[in-house]
Amino acid sequence: MQQPPTDPVPNPQPPVPPPATPIPPIEEPEPDRLPDEEPNPNPDETDEPAKYTRHELATTYGISEQEAARLIDRFGASSAELDLILAAKGRTKNHRRQDIARTAEEIAFG
Repeated sequence: MQQPPTDPVPNPQPPVPPPATPIPPIEEPEPDRLPDEEPNPNPDETDEPAKYTRHELATTYGISEQEAARLIDRFGASSAELDLILAAKGRTKNHRRQDIARTAEEIAFG
């Protein structure tokens, strides 16, 4: 038995996807305190951050006042930020204080 010839099917249109439904944003949960309660302030966060002066920064980290002025001009006087920057450079507070009190000859020859 032979099947009768069939006409070729023209290019069918691709199915149209259904329109996307928007996803609503996630809502923040309500706080675990009563409306009349004030949140406890973080003692580390103050209104006025601690700041270095050029002289304080130079004496604390054992750098020149010119270097201290350059750092303050470039990064601001915030003590928290300058402490992080100088720690990343390998400096610690009172860095090499014993070397500053010695002469260059003592440092070079032990």
